[in-house]
Amino acid sequence: MNDTIILMESALELKAGRILKTMEIVELREQWPKVEYVDQYGEIHHSTFDFWIRKRSGRTVAIAVKPLEKVASKALIDRLMLIKDQGIGGYADDVSFITEYFASEYAAANAENILFARRARNEDDVREARELLLDIHGRIRFGELMKGLEIQAYRRNALWCLIDEGWLRPVTPSLIEDYTLMEVTHPDARSTS
Repeated sequence: MNDTIILMESALELKAGRILKTMEIVELREQWPKVEYVDQYGEIHHSTFDFWIRKRSGRTVAIAVKPLEKVASKALIDRLMLIKDQGIGGYADDVSFITEYFASEYAAANAENILFARRARNEDDVREARELLLDIHGRIRFGELMKGLEIQAYRRNALWCLIDEGWLRPVTPSLIEDYTLMEVTHPDARSTS
């Protein structure tokens, strides 16, 4: 999935696309599908979704990406419910929306690091970092996991791979930097604590 090229119409869509590419998705399309729906007055309208995704489970979702103020007006939710109730033209199992709450600056930056780590993955470095995490009890700053290394970039990349795999996460959702407080979250690591 990480070789998908996404052409966005907005910065919010770009951030959302980066984040979606890090999730359990096997197919992602942009600016699709275009659906027809009938409003409460019987008028026919067309709407194009910003993303369409197929999850590993096979379930498909058409996603609108809009600023929170557009969602807060309720008009978007009403339109999405009309489209869903009318069967979304058979294109998806469900409809959803994304705002800047999901597609935040920090979440997009973290997603970019994950996508880079996937491309630069080195199994020996990941294995070594995983073994390090097995010995971590409690919380630790991200930068501490690279302390004493001559070349920190290899470990940093391996740690991003482990964040992607669910072994490690920030205690508070935030931009992950050297001072970010992290916790080991993978069940294999927790069972040894």
